[in-house]
Amino acid sequence: MSPPSFEQAHVAEASTGEAPATPSFAEYLARRLMVDKGFEPGTHPEAVELVDAADAVLTYSDGYSCVIMCIVDREREHATPPGTRWAGAVSVVALGAVGVSVFFAVGFREGW
Repeated sequence: MSPPSFEQAHVAEASTGEAPATPSFAEYLARRLMVDKGFEPGTHPEAVELVDAADAVLTYSDGYSCVIMCIVDREREHATPPGTRWAGAVSVVALGAVGVSVFFAVGFREGW
């Protein structure tokens, strides 16, 4: 039997009357960045491979700069050794290629 999904866990808590689980720090950080700093969920099409490597990908752009924040929830990933998920998913060369492609794409979209 597989463990319950995130949505199923909340339904089970509501039906048993237990208090909802405290969100992880990664969830808290993502929400605070969206509310306080203006980050938006998702990213540019050129950086889509980062979505598979992280639990949350947030993007901020003010027209002059672009910030892409990738958050890996270590509290949820307690079964894997530290750094193995991110290191195995995206190489340094791939990050450099994403940076260059986003730099040029955002510049052209913003009219540089």
